[in-house]
Parts: sequence; structure tokens; C-alpha cells
Amino acid sequence: MDVSDESSVEVAAEENAGLGRLHGVVANAGNAWLGPTLAMPVAEWQRVIATNLDGSFHTACAFGS
Repeated sequence: MDVSDESSVEVAAEENAGLGRLHGVVANAGNAWLGPTLAMPVAEWQRVIATNLDGSFHTACAFGS
């Protein structure tokens, strides 16, 4: 599952829906940039944000409903 891809997360939630009521969710995916912040390419910034922020949002929405 790619948490930065909303449809990927929704498919995972649908596949697990038959397992019963969800009592909690842990959004534990993350990316990091290990170089100087000002040297970070925009594409890398977008990849980190897509996983770390968008991924948590997609996971909470898909599994929380």
C-alpha cells in the first residue's frame, strides 16, 4: 500500500472491512530528508509531504469511516 495514494489506502480499508470493527489506527509511514533543508529539491519535499502528511490524512479518512 502506498499511503500517499488515496485510492491505494481506500482499497486497503475495503479489503480489511470484513475483519470487524476497528478500534484504533496507527499511521506510521514516513520519509525523511537527511541533507540541508535549503538543498532539498522541490520533488523531494513533495514526496516527504505526500507520505508524512497526506498519508496520515488518507489513512485516518479511509479507516476511520
